[in-house]
Amino acid sequence: MSRVRAALITAILGAAGSASAAPHLLATNRPDAWAVAGPAAGFDPVRASDEERANYGFPPAPDALHAPEAYANWARAMRASRTRIVPQLAVSSVRHGAMRRGIMAPGAVVHGSAALSTNWSGSVVGGPATSWGASSYWMIGASLTVPEAAQPFGTCSGGWLYDSAWVGLDGYLPNANDVLQAGLDADSYCAYGYTTTNYDVWYEWAPAYGTTIQNMAVQPGDELYVVVWALSATEGETYIVDENTGQAVGFLIYPPGGTRLVGNSAEFITERPEVGNKLATLARYTVEFFISGYLFNNQNVASFPGAADAANVTMVDNSGQPISVPQVLGGATISTTVEGSAK
Repeated sequence: MSRVRAALITAILGAAGSASAAPHLLATNRPDAWAVAGPAAGFDPVRASDEERANYGFPPAPDALHAPEAYANWARAMRASRTRIVPQLAVSSVRHGAMRRGIMAPGAVVHGSAALSTNWSGSVVGGPATSWGASSYWMIGASLTVPEAAQPFGTCSGGWLYDSAWVGLDGYLPNANDVLQAGLDADSYCAYGYTTTNYDVWYEWAPAYGTTIQNMAVQPGDELYVVVWALSATEGETYIVDENTGQAVGFLIYPPGGTRLVGNSAEFITERPEVGNKLATLARYTVEFFISGYLFNNQNVASFPGAADAANVTMVDNSGQPISVPQVLGGATISTTVEGSAK
């Protein structure tokens, strides 16, 4: 582990190596998460050191030499973080999880995808790690634009349709059983001609259920900057800022019992999550953007959602037809677009 990583762990956990010893951590109403208090007025997270940023829950800066676009986006988001909220948390009925493999229906056509899934679409970078160590991915981030959730054209589902967008670590390779992740939900309800929507932000260490941040309201068009990073195999952090409102929140997260991070994949994903122990129907989200995305492994090697080593994943419905398709818009930016029966 590098001296910088060691300093970050000491800064966030305190010299005694525990959450209770760290002066800037705030207990929440959830046993698996501690919130991080924000700094006093005048603190500049861009000019601060890694240790100073870690003390107040700001994410580490992407390497400006190897990821200049990601660094510029990070700096803008840090300076947009004007109000650190004290979170009100609630466990959701929605669970995001590892990728489920899909099969293409006869005659269906998908261009440029390396994998098919029944619950994911987006971009994934896989790695060789078999346990937490030097080759593990430890940090991932991007800007996510909140989409407008709706029903497929000309339909009223009779209930809720769900869409989630997130960045995270683990969950892609076969037999994966955990995902450390954070992102947004954009859901649509229709019954008897009545329609409504739900938008929220959340964190999760699957296989646990998602935890929503109830007092951080978002709406379509908001640009969220979301970062997830690991201090160890059993300690993660996330930071979310809504650049439109200036609200931000940071967390130290612990996994469910028996779960350990491996760091063998990193993802930028649109998902139809699990609700009531089965996959939900995907909402018509139209398009989602993952802007200026980046990820780093423990050896400080960078990659990006549109890089040559990234795998594009297409989501298919229960009959094997594409319903969400990724597109590379640049080395660091991708989009996913709703298709087929979800459109």
